[in-house]
Amino acid sequence: MDTGTQSSAFIYFIQPFLSQHKNSGIDCTLPLNNSVDFIVKNLGSFFPFAQLQYISSLSSNFSAVEALPVLTLVQLDELVFSPPARPEDRANILTRVFDFLLQTPNREKLVDFIVKNFGSFSPFAQLQYFHNLSSNFSAVEALPVLTLAQLDELVFSPPAKPEDRANILTRVFDFLLQTPNREKLYNIVIGIDCTLPFINSVDFIVKNFGSFSPFAQLQYFHNLSSHFSAVEALPVLTLVQLDELVFSPPARPEDRANILTRVFDFLLQTPNREKLYNIVIGLQTEARMVFDRIDQTLSSASPNQTEDLLMIRDEIMMIPPDGIDCTLPFNNSVDFIVKNFGSFSPFAQLQYFHNLSSNFSAVEALPVLTLAQLHELVFSPPAKPEDRANILTRVFDFLLQTPNREKLYNIVIGLQTEARMANFSCENYKVIFDRIDQTLSSASPNQTEDLLMIRDTIMMIPPDVCIERSSQTLVIPQQDICISPEASATQKQALIYRVFVKSFLLRSDIDDPQCLKDAATSVQWVTKNFGSFVQVANLTDLATLNSNFKAADVLPLLSLNQLVEFSLTPGALVNSQTSINVMQVVKDCQLATFFDLFSPKVKDNLLSTDVKTALIQQIFDRANLSSIPNVQVQVWFQTRLQPLLPNFSESLVPSFFSILNSRDCETSHSVLKLLGSLSSLPTNTKDAIYKYILLSFGGTQPLKCYQSNSFIIYLSDSLSSFGPLPNLTTVLSLMPPSRKSELINSISPTELGAYLRQTDVMNDYSQICTIYDSFTKTTDFLENVDVPDNIKSNIFPCVWPMALNSDNQTEIDLWFDKRFKFYLKFLNKDLLGSQSTLGSSCLSYKKMVKVLGTSFNFNGSQISSADVYSTIKTYLKADSVPKCYNPTDTGPDSTAWFANYIGTFMSWLTLDDLYTFGSESNIQIFTVNLANIQLFNQIALPKNLTTYYTQLIFNQNPNFNLFNLPLTLQCGAPASTFTTLNETQTSTLLGFFKTSCTDLDPAISTALAANIQTIDSSTISTLGTEVTGLSTAQINSAPPEVLINNLQTLTAVSDWDLGQAKAIVNVLLSGSFEVTNPTKLVSLGPLITGIPSTVLANIDPSQMVSISQDTTFVKNIMAAPEIVQKTFVTQLVKASTTPVALLKNIPDDLAVQIPRSLLEIPTTADVTVVKQINNKKWKPEQAALFFDTVANVFDQPDDLSVEVLQGFTCSRVQTFTQTKVKGLIKACRRRANRATVVLSETQLTCMYNFVRSDVAVDFSSFPPEMLLYYDYATISSTMCKDYFTALGAADLTVLSSALSGRRDTLWNNALDCLGIKGVSIKKEDLKILGNLPVHYKLRSRNPGEFEELQGPLGFSNASNGKSSHGGSKSKWNQKTLNDLGNLPLYFSQNFWGSFRQTDLSIFFKGFLKFVRGNTVSKSHQKRLFKAILVPVKRSKRAASDCTVGNISSVTISDDAFPFGYDASQFRNCLSAQVVKDNLGSLCAKIEDNNFQRVILDKLQEILPSGLSDDQVQLLKSVSRNATVDEIKKWSITKPDTLAALMNANDGTWSSEQSNQIITKYLSAGNNLTTTVLNLVKGPNLCSLTTSQLSTILPDSMRGSDALDVSTCSAANKKMLFSIAKQAFPMTTTSDTRSTLSAFQLIESYLGGADLDYVRSLSSYNISMSVSTFTNLDTTVVNSLTVSDVVGLLGKNLQDLKTFENQTLVRSWITSQLQSDLDKLGIGIGHTVPLSILMLILSTIKVAFL
Repeated sequence: MDTGTQSSAFIYFIQPFLSQHKNSGIDCTLPLNNSVDFIVKNLGSFFPFAQLQYISSLSSNFSAVEALPVLTLVQLDELVFSPPARPEDRANILTRVFDFLLQTPNREKLVDFIVKNFGSFSPFAQLQYFHNLSSNFSAVEALPVLTLAQLDELVFSPPAKPEDRANILTRVFDFLLQTPNREKLYNIVIGIDCTLPFINSVDFIVKNFGSFSPFAQLQYFHNLSSHFSAVEALPVLTLVQLDELVFSPPARPEDRANILTRVFDFLLQTPNREKLYNIVIGLQTEARMVFDRIDQTLSSASPNQTEDLLMIRDEIMMIPPDGIDCTLPFNNSVDFIVKNFGSFSPFAQLQYFHNLSSNFSAVEALPVLTLAQLHELVFSPPAKPEDRANILTRVFDFLLQTPNREKLYNIVIGLQTEARMANFSCENYKVIFDRIDQTLSSASPNQTEDLLMIRDTIMMIPPDVCIERSSQTLVIPQQDICISPEASATQKQALIYRVFVKSFLLRSDIDDPQCLKDAATSVQWVTKNFGSFVQVANLTDLATLNSNFKAADVLPLLSLNQLVEFSLTPGALVNSQTSINVMQVVKDCQLATFFDLFSPKVKDNLLSTDVKTALIQQIFDRANLSSIPNVQVQVWFQTRLQPLLPNFSESLVPSFFSILNSRDCETSHSVLKLLGSLSSLPTNTKDAIYKYILLSFGGTQPLKCYQSNSFIIYLSDSLSSFGPLPNLTTVLSLMPPSRKSELINSISPTELGAYLRQTDVMNDYSQICTIYDSFTKTTDFLENVDVPDNIKSNIFPCVWPMALNSDNQTEIDLWFDKRFKFYLKFLNKDLLGSQSTLGSSCLSYKKMVKVLGTSFNFNGSQISSADVYSTIKTYLKADSVPKCYNPTDTGPDSTAWFANYIGTFMSWLTLDDLYTFGSESNIQIFTVNLANIQLFNQIALPKNLTTYYTQLIFNQNPNFNLFNLPLTLQCGAPASTFTTLNETQTSTLLGFFKTSCTDLDPAISTALAANIQTIDSSTISTLGTEVTGLSTAQINSAPPEVLINNLQTLTAVSDWDLGQAKAIVNVLLSGSFEVTNPTKLVSLGPLITGIPSTVLANIDPSQMVSISQDTTFVKNIMAAPEIVQKTFVTQLVKASTTPVALLKNIPDDLAVQIPRSLLEIPTTADVTVVKQINNKKWKPEQAALFFDTVANVFDQPDDLSVEVLQGFTCSRVQTFTQTKVKGLIKACRRRANRATVVLSETQLTCMYNFVRSDVAVDFSSFPPEMLLYYDYATISSTMCKDYFTALGAADLTVLSSALSGRRDTLWNNALDCLGIKGVSIKKEDLKILGNLPVHYKLRSRNPGEFEELQGPLGFSNASNGKSSHGGSKSKWNQKTLNDLGNLPLYFSQNFWGSFRQTDLSIFFKGFLKFVRGNTVSKSHQKRLFKAILVPVKRSKRAASDCTVGNISSVTISDDAFPFGYDASQFRNCLSAQVVKDNLGSLCAKIEDNNFQRVILDKLQEILPSGLSDDQVQLLKSVSRNATVDEIKKWSITKPDTLAALMNANDGTWSSEQSNQIITKYLSAGNNLTTTVLNLVKGPNLCSLTTSQLSTILPDSMRGSDALDVSTCSAANKKMLFSIAKQAFPMTTTSDTRSTLSAFQLIESYLGGADLDYVRSLSSYNISMSVSTFTNLDTTVVNSLTVSDVVGLLGKNLQDLKTFENQTLVRSWITSQLQSDLDKLGIGIGHTVPLSILMLILSTIKVAFL
């Protein structure tokens, strides 16, 4: 028997058999006398294949040291080097072993032992090391293998006993003197120093030693000559001498580097490589130096030399001392070993590799590991217990590869002895079995037997507990053998089964027949007693041998025939799991054979559905039906699977189609047909098959069975009986993208219609367009195939774009009239506004507009007419030339642009939209087309649009017939067109206008009224609301009774101007109309504006109370002149002067006319009364008198009205807490939906004095004007934007001249805060700056840049529109102007010149009317008029000619008048008669000084003797341009005349003018009464002489308003003060509130007070404002002491610092001692303050910028 067979027999039979006692407790070893006997009897010649550990495990009595005579060298190694049971046993073992080896017959083993264990490394060991390893070692016995160095050590080292040296020398020299050993002898002999002279060290050796030099040590050479240098002699040194040079300690440590460098430079030369290989073995230190030399050589080495050098380097890598990593870089663990150890790796332990590198992985290095290293890997404790499973998996996967089987056998032997000691777990054994079984599954038949034997062998090793678990979980699977049932049992297996297994189990002479004792289960019994031989036995044998045997438990161990037999046994396959258990044992390649045996017989055995499903699934998963020939697939389904197919389960369908999808069309079709023919096929299975048929159309070969017929028919045939045609989404998904068009067009329109009509096919309507995008028969389908509405509605978006691209009118008509006949109703908003619609041709678009406008029913539609218009607006948008307009087309339809492309949807057109359709000049061409005009007869449109359109008509054709226009356009026709009508035509139009026109242009009303010659009742009735068009001349010519009889008509309108109202009232009063009671006043309605104030004064005051609560009357009287309002209130005051009566009787809006002297409201007043006060309108000087009373009643300052808050003064808040005062200040902040609290400068500085010391400030919580006085130095840079954002809302005009420099300071600080350079400001910065830029020139001329300047100074915030028109001026239009809000007040002529005249004339109709009616200051109005009155371009006509058009009453009635005229044309075109007849309306509209002078000249021309009172009352601001001589000619006898002239809104008078006016009034027998004082007011009063002023009575002054007399002369001031002192006496007996009231009543007259009076005030705690202080007489102020001023100013004292640069304040400061000023503690003094100096410097800086 050869060695391999012996090894197999031992591993697979003897070893398992002898090992049974470990698991079963049965000892199968034979009796023994001693250990040698034990080996001989039990193992015989197989003993060399066993490990000592295994032999010891067989018998506890076995002793290896007893068996030394029969142990092999390998076993001796194991005995010597394996860890002993106890550490102290090693000495005994070594003693016994070496005693044995040192016996003469065993010397050969000794040498082999040394060679084997030290090998080629033995020369590097010292003899002492051998002695240390074994006390029995004898060097003289080992002479044959000792090196020269070891011989030196033996001869020259001191012996253990001196007497031993003789024996040593005898034995050594007997050996050396033998001929083969003579060379060593030479080295031992030492000669006499007789050296010869030499040139260098090589010469020294050659001359003195010749061929004997190899036998000398280097040290000997050095001893002979101090000049000897070993590194010089390298070429002649032997390996031993090189070792001595490299490894001996150098004379100096630092020499070693030089030595190593020289030596390795020499050795690395190619001829010296052999020496290099030997020298590296001895390296122990200086590794880095060596590496450096090798690396240097490697860099220039040739390729054939590199490998050797690398090997040397790798070997040196193992040498460096601890702490130094000298390993080379590596890619993986194999690479690590190869590079760093080379051929020496087998001598290292794995642990050493790990120590060298933490990245080393032993399982990666399996291909290069030795058997010993594999043992270490498998059986050494892993780093973590759980790692062992991975190690075993990797190791056994490697060992089970065919080339590694020999190593596997050795590992298996180790498992028998070492696995238990290594604490293998059951899971570890299971891993090994799993890996073997995995290998078996793919092993070839000729390899299977060996693998099975290995497996069976290992099965004997695990502990019982693991075997039992295996039996429970069946973790030991059957071998994967693909051989026929007949060949499954080999002859060897059959022989072993018959001769050994079965015979043994049939024995009856043992205690446990059949070996049942320790076999609790069938698996344990079969495994222990049969192993793989169970397949040779039949099931009957097994049942006979073991009555408890269960075949189902041992399925993994049965053969194929046994499995078929078992499966056909009734009741065997009871459920799916038992079926799976059987099939798991049947291998893939056995399936066909199994079912060839099983299927023909299964018909006789009724199987459940679950069992059938499980069996079919096994076939589908494992029979490879996807790749075997189609014929074999047919065999499977027609024969083998046929009895299993009934009740085919849904769960099988995925696998089923996985197979079919890889088969040809014929096979797939026949198999599906077979399944479809089964009547027992469940519904859910059918559904699943249906689903997978659809899926089969895709894949790598989509539609592989399609034959180019109708795709719908193909789908229907393919789905067979499994279900209907799929939904649209599915159908489309089945079409490959590249073939989609082909497949769609394979369907006929009829087939498509039939498909779409099927139920549930339209699951996703969005997919339907995919069909019609490719369908070439769409028109045929739309014309001939009917489908339900829900289908039509989704088809329509797909075909809509097709109709819009055509330029063929016939084709377009077909689309809209025929194809879309039943589809158009589904038009929706998205489709209407789509790019397809917006990109349609003009012809298509025109047709669409026509159809939608004439025949489309919007009721119930998804779109509205507004949606259609929105699309039209977008479609028609153009910059200049209107879209779809061809100027070269002269046909009548070419200009019917509105009719063609907007049609009936004109009802949604706006003027802003019209601007976007093209330039005005181009749009104007279309306006005269009658088809376009006709649209306006049917549709109501915005007035601004119709006005603009009408104006364009007459611009295009000035002679256009007015009666060809629809009424809506007639309403907007130019007024001049109405002046040519006769009275009949006028009456006709007036009748139409009553129902058709609203808010008719006043110019049209005037033109129509001018056509009527006689004013009678019918005329007034005909005029209706246009009666306001009557001129004053016409009114004055009317009989009084006509106006009296038609008073109801006249009062039904409210647009009368002052001249008209006065004329009507005068005519009424000239007749029988007498105003003797309040009822008559009320009947005048809005004509109350024309009533003389004297009429009201004659009515009983007690009767007047009855109409004071009539809201309509109050509204009308509020529009009347101020004197009328004052007279009405005077009459109410006469009725009762008590506070309760006043508050009740006087309307809220007229409370401003209540005399101040009647407003002393005590703090004890009823709360109800106080709250009434809070609801009324007041002047600031009124509110100041009761501010504290009202403020005390309200807990929340925010509840105070704007009018009351305007009365805030330091005088009235002295008694309040700081918190209360700050709350009142914050209540004055800007608030949404509330008017601004208007405050004076001294009120604001007073407020600031209360908060100046606050640290944390929310700037937006204060009135923005208060921030003007804030100390900017206290504001951090991080808060400056917040500050200027809040300040931007401030009215900068509140700053007095004394503080005007603050504007520049604030501006410069703002620019610095925002980082603005120069004067160009960004839009976002304008948002922050607010009103500040109004005072500076900005570069931008773009309206869009000024959006944030809305609501600037001096103008109410009437418009908050935002401009959306920036950019090119060519795009500026009426919308641009409308969006600008109030900014036009500030633009120059250049700005207005950027607009078209048409846009401006329409814009100014509204804007000028708005400006005139919203109390815009005269200065703003004058600036505006100056800007808009652009010089008229004149032709070469006389300078006196009127080229623009004569000014008539119609012209003046135009709200845009006088736009279009300059001063010259105004003079040339205006007649004196027109001025006289239209004086009121004309003066109301003219604000330019030059124009006003023209009016006065014309009046002088027609009325050279002067003007009547009624005429003077109409002059308004025109009067300010009159000369004193002209004024002298005026009649000024009535209070109403004086009131009209003194109206401050019309401008200021010069002192001479006002003196002349008042003097003329007084000369007419009138006095300076309360009414006159209130009319004249302070500044005009100052123009009178002292003697005239002396006539004022104290009672008259007591009832007057607070008159500003600051501009009066000193004499007049003193006169007025003397009267005021009597009117408002102040005594020491008065209470504080009375004193404050008296002070505030007299305050405006204190400029005339003497020093004593002023000083007396300092004791009353009045907190005089600095403005009052600076209005005192200069002499008086300079006479005041510091303490006087402190008493006067009180809470306002800090203002002295604020106003220290004011002339009078500075004068007073300089008149005081600095020491006294310092006591004030406010930082004022004689020197120029730093703040003033900085202001001056800042001003200079700005001036030079």
